[in-house]
Amino acid sequence: MKIYKYYFLDIDKPITVEAKSKHTARKVLEQVCNESNFKEKGYILTNLLRETSETLVADVSVKETKTGQVIWDGRGWSKKTTNN
Repeated sequence: MKIYKYYFLDIDKPITVEAKSKHTARKVLEQVCNESNFKEKGYILTNLLRETSETLVADVSVKETKTGQVIWDGRGWSKKTTNN
């Protein structure tokens, strides 16, 4: 799993996509950029400046979700447990 960030001309906040491949991330980006509310904000593919990717490291990558914290275990996201 990787995190892809897409930066656009004159926009500070990138679009972030979590995907297993660059091809899948690009498909998601195209879908997002075709939504009218994103087009109005300037997220147009012709304005794409750069793309970065981050590889998640097992047992180090943690993120917050609606249901609590999850951790990347190398195979997928799982609920984070604490040892008390």
